Amino acid sequence: MIGLRIASGLTQKDLAKCLGVAEAQVSRDERNEYHGISLDRAQKIIRIFGVHLETKIALDHPLERKRILAAAS
Repeated sequence: MIGLRIASGLTQKDLAKCLGVAEAQVSRDERNEYHGISLDRAQKIIRIFGVHLETKIALDHPLERKRILAAAS
């Protein structure tokens, strides 16, 4: 997300204004590489930059009840 801000030419102050938070909050978020931010804030940032997030869940192996129960034991 830091790269999006920099590529768009926004300063931390600009982004803070768009998010309705203090510039210090954006600075803290970036210093922590956005780890631990709320889902709400992440969604706001995504909307501001007009991007979308894609996730993918893939199986490492076929689903088998016997294997799942054995792993849980």
